[in-house]
Amino acid sequence: MLIQFSLENFKCIGKKQTLYMQPVRKIKDSGHELETGIAREPYVLPCVSIMGANASGKSTLIEGLFFLRWVVQNSSERKKDSIFPDKRFRLNPKYNNLPTSFEISFIADDNFLYEYHISFFPDKIEKEVLTCVKNIKGSKKIVLINREKNNFELNSIIHPDSNILKVWKADINNQRTFLSYLGNKGDVDVFDMVLRWFGDLKNINNEKIPHVITSAMINAGTLKKENVLKLLGAADINIDNFSIKEEKTDIPSDALEFIASIISKQTRESLDFVSQKLLDSKSLSLVFEHKNISGESVVFDFENDESDGTRHFYSLSGPVLEALENGRVLIIDELNQSLHPFLLRKLIQLFTDKNTNKKGAQLIFTTHDVTVLDKTLLRPDEIYFIKKDEKLFEAELYSLAEFEGMGKNDRGEKIYKDYLSGRFGAVPDIDWESGF
Repeated sequence: MLIQFSLENFKCIGKKQTLYMQPVRKIKDSGHELETGIAREPYVLPCVSIMGANASGKSTLIEGLFFLRWVVQNSSERKKDSIFPDKRFRLNPKYNNLPTSFEISFIADDNFLYEYHISFFPDKIEKEVLTCVKNIKGSKKIVLINREKNNFELNSIIHPDSNILKVWKADINNQRTFLSYLGNKGDVDVFDMVLRWFGDLKNINNEKIPHVITSAMINAGTLKKENVLKLLGAADINIDNFSIKEEKTDIPSDALEFIASIISKQTRESLDFVSQKLLDSKSLSLVFEHKNISGESVVFDFENDESDGTRHFYSLSGPVLEALENGRVLIIDELNQSLHPFLLRKLIQLFTDKNTNKKGAQLIFTTHDVTVLDKTLLRPDEIYFIKKDEKLFEAELYSLAEFEGMGKNDRGEKIYKDYLSGRFGAVPDIDWESGF
């Protein structure tokens, strides 16, 4: 479960911005809260939407989270003369001398609360701190990694032999995170759950989700076909059945990573082995079967005969069902793409309803669909806006719950008219009258 995520000096984000997944106390329980089992953070939200104008920073927030994941997962073999991609804020010179920083807290599969903080310039890591709190009443915070420039402290929990810890400290360089470096040591398992949590983060770019994600999960047995059919039926999509066939075509790289991570976890085969197996295998084509007015089956080719909405919803169904089944964090950019507002609403409710979200899955999504601004669908603390400062050009992230009265029945339940009128900001400043 994600608790919160902060980023600073990253692309259009200058000063520190934080996405909170903890519920705001002043808002009465709507039944949405997920129990964590951790006394320090007893509840988290199952869903957060992020809304704002084009180029306001919505995608930057998501990109920042997955850039952090990339740094964590891929720095173990980096050379000392390597350079991290420079993604610092470029429209204010003061940020040229400041590092990019990320902070994240989450609950991993071992039910420990972890907090990770990293700050770095392109040529060096300045700070890295990893702490954990056990799921036991009265447990104190344990500092596993504490790195400040060239001063390193490693907890003896990592390895009981202090001489080995000294060797590892000497072997680290400015481009390697201790988390990644030590997590890839064969005789260190302290960081397994942390790295697994980062690996389980799923990101969907909603412009064009390849259906092969859902199809390959069904073929591998990690997703039940009947569950997909039920979801399609519940969405009022008239599909009687579908068939998956193998064809020799390439699997897109982003889809390959998504599929391989899921299959690897289910089969316990290595990620590299599964990835290579997928590359060597044939790709998948799909046909849907519909009933005509006489009750006879009619075959539709998925790519050529089905509507954009049907193709999109089928492709989305695999990641959604996998997240719900395993209690994962699913992040989707532009969730509303090709979806009717009512269908978008039902997708959100799969995560906010405890009857369908029994494993504590979380959905974070960006959207331009103002119909989600409805307090019968999402709590005020589940609705975020992002906007750019007109003078400083920096993105600012804030919650609807920050506005006065939003914890109560302020001006009704559907608040999208207030948003479109500019009450909450985060709308484009359009002036057609001045000409274009």
